[in-house]
Amino acid sequence: MDDSDLPKGSKKIVGSKIPIGTKTTGLAALGSKMTVAASGGKAPIVADDARNKDKDKDKSGKDKDKDKAGKDKDKDKAGRANKDKDKDKDKLKKGKKTQKWGKTDGKSVSRSARAGVQFPVGRCHRYMKKYISADMRIGGTAGVYVAAVMEYLAAEVLELAGNVAKDQKTKRITPRHLQLAIRGDDELDGLIKATIAGGGVVPHIDKSLLTTKSKAKKQKTDDGTAGF
Repeated sequence: MDDSDLPKGSKKIVGSKIPIGTKTTGLAALGSKMTVAASGGKAPIVADDARNKDKDKDKSGKDKDKDKAGKDKDKDKAGRANKDKDKDKDKLKKGKKTQKWGKTDGKSVSRSARAGVQFPVGRCHRYMKKYISADMRIGGTAGVYVAAVMEYLAAEVLELAGNVAKDQKTKRITPRHLQLAIRGDDELDGLIKATIAGGGVVPHIDKSLLTTKSKAKKQKTDDGTAGF
C-alpha cells in the first residue's frame, strides 16, 4: 500500500499495515507491541506497563513470603536455643551440692520431707545427741534411720490394733486392743516386753483345767468304788 492510496488526514505507522483512523476491533499487532485499536482512536493503548506492574507485584509478594519464612526460622532457632539453655541450667542445678537440711532455692524443706517419712527426723537426731558423750558424733542419716524404723513399728502395731477393734465392732483403739494385738503377734511379743497400762491380760486357760464330761463321770465312779 502506497502513501498515495491513503485517504486524506490519515497517518501511517512504520511497521504496521493498518493506519490510524480506520475502523477496526480487537487486538492489532503494531511492531512488537500488542495494542487495542478502537474505532476513531488517535493513539494505541499499550499493555506492557500493566504487565510490568503485575511482575513487580509478584516479586514483592515473593519477597514478603521469603521474609516471613526467614522470621519463622529465626523464631524456631531462638526457641530451640532457649530450650537448650534451660536444659543446661537443669543439669547444673542437679550437679550442685545441696544441703542436707535447711533451705533450698529459697524454700524451707524439712528433713522428714526429704527422707519421705512421717516421723520427725530432726527431733530424733536431737534426742540421740543428748544420750552420747561429748567426744562422740552422730551422722545426719542416723536420725533418718531411727525415724524410719519407728514409723514402721508404729504402723505395724496400729494395723493389728485396728483389726482387733474392728473384730470387736468398735471405732476407737484402746489399750486393751493394743495389748491383744502385741501379744497375738510372736515377733512383737518378743520385742515389746513392757506392761501396757490398762491393757489387761490375754485370755488363757490351761489344758489341764479343761475336762470333758465323760472324764468327770469316770472319776466320780472310780471314787465311789474305791470307798467300798
